[in-house]
Amino acid sequence: MSSIADQLKNMNAGKLKMKNGQTYEEMLKKEVIKLKQYVDDEIALAYISYYPKVYHRTYQFQHSTYVSDDIQYSANGRQITMYVRFNNFAWHNSLWGSSDGYLPLLWSEGWAWKDQSNPKERFTYWGGNSMLETAIEKYKMDNPLGLDVRMEKY
Repeated sequence: MSSIADQLKNMNAGKLKMKNGQTYEEMLKKEVIKLKQYVDDEIALAYISYYPKVYHRTYQFQHSTYVSDDIQYSANGRQITMYVRFNNFAWHNSLWGSSDGYLPLLWSEGWAWKDQSNPKERFTYWGGNSMLETAIEKYKMDNPLGLDVRMEKY
């Protein structure tokens, strides 16, 4: 018979049930879907914050978020990790024919074109709107379970 410590170490946190009968994995899935909605809301706010005059939007970025099926359990069995991710719609063609841009970072953190001789906000530069950080902060204010939320950058 294995020790209590060994049994706890091998315990699958995803199968453990809370008082309401829901597994921790089910609870976390609901919460990560809620976090995704906060991210989607921030993307929508960014879209309505201005209307471009030089180019036409595809609005594909609005369809880029998803909750990953990749569920990871920590080695000690006490942590479950799930992800809100972005699909290929998060990549956008450059107006200048250079490499594609990754909109979650470009919109959230900003960008600048090398030549700023005639600067035009949102066309030759953008200071960013911190939308990902804002979504996380809004989620944390609506987080009765006290879940830890972190942003990973690639």
